[in-house]
Amino acid sequence: MKNRLFLPCIVLLSLAACQNEQPATSTAPASQQTSNTATSPAASTVAVTKEVVETHAKELQAKMAEGKQVAAKAAEQLTQSVTDSAAAVKAAAATQAAEAAKAAAATKAAEAAEAAAATKAAEAAKAAAATKATEAAKAAAANKAAEAAKAAAVTKAAETAKAAAATAAVASLPIAAAPMGAVGNAAKGKSLANKCKGCHNFTAKKKVGPGLQGVVGRKAGSMAGMKYSAALAAGGWDWNEKNLAVWLCDSKKAVKTLSGDPSASTKMGAQRICDATKQADLIAFLKTL
Repeated sequence: MKNRLFLPCIVLLSLAACQNEQPATSTAPASQQTSNTATSPAASTVAVTKEVVETHAKELQAKMAEGKQVAAKAAEQLTQSVTDSAAAVKAAAATQAAEAAKAAAATKAAEAAEAAAATKAAEAAKAAAATKATEAAKAAAANKAAEAAKAAAVTKAAETAKAAAATAAVASLPIAAAPMGAVGNAAKGKSLANKCKGCHNFTAKKKVGPGLQGVVGRKAGSMAGMKYSAALAAGGWDWNEKNLAVWLCDSKKAVKTLSGDPSASTKMGAQRICDATKQADLIAFLKTL
């Protein structure tokens, strides 16, 4: 087909070249020029060539028309093929997407069911553990309460017995003691109390020993911030008049009697104020503080 296209072109180019090479037009008469043109071989060649060119042009046009039809048909077939392929790909993609979605939904449902089961099991275990812990705590609290009650009862019984023993011991002491409710002379008692200033303040402020303000009626070993001996810290008695009188006479012996402990001791030295009148005077002064 390429040779058929090139041949007419070559012929046309050759004719153009021949026409360009013709000599310039002479000044011969018009009649002679007409005669020469009619009988010239070149003119005959041009006519034949033109016919050939037109024939080839028509064949070329027919081939081009045929080629266009073939191309159009091929394009149509290609378009249909592409359309069919696209439809097939789209259908396959839709099927694959549907299957993937179905699989994902199944997986998600399975995971949700598994998670729900795990959560339920964990909650059940937690509830069981909480119940068990509550029961254990309740039992432990009950045991502790029972032990505390038992210990309290034992402690109370021991303190009661100790107080009773101390009271009996004080009652049997062979030392002078001011009678309960005896009225002493506070002024004389103040003079006697001067010997106490070395270790005690007559205020609530502590010194070597506790402050004496409010001591009458106070519980033994109860002043805050003081370092008492074990017997006084236990505080098994009150500083009433009778106990004070016993203490003023002999604190070393009195601490054993009042605490009920034969091994009890005190840091306070024995004052040896055993005269009942002097005891009453000193206690009368202490009541004024």
